[in-house]
Amino acid sequence: MPRKYNNNMNLVLSSAILTDKDMEEYKKFMKKYEKRSDRYLIREIRRIQRKVSTENKKLHAKNLDKLAQMDGFVDDFSKRKINYVKNLININDSNAEAEVEGQFFDGASLLLWFLLLVIIFRQDVRY
Repeated sequence: MPRKYNNNMNLVLSSAILTDKDMEEYKKFMKKYEKRSDRYLIREIRRIQRKVSTENKKLHAKNLDKLAQMDGFVDDFSKRKINYVKNLININDSNAEAEVEGQFFDGASLLLWFLLLVIIFRQDVRY
């Protein structure tokens, strides 16, 4: 069964913190990844995070913590998923390809954030 998205949640989170240009990139990501399995997305997260600086990965983890603390905004199931994807972020990855990405929402860092949110807010699990 294809996975359904809580598109409103993705758009609310994204439009609150992204510029119009970033939102266009975000929509491209949605189109590319919307029908991919969780396994595929997890492989992508592991691959993409090597291109994201340790500083940005720490920011993503911190923002996930804040998201999990938003009672009434996320349910217990979403909180468990937030914890799961947070554990996918390898902050201590000594094989990181780049420490050059200074912008939080730029290139690989934006894609990593998008993939983390997709895993969290999908309504159906797809393997």
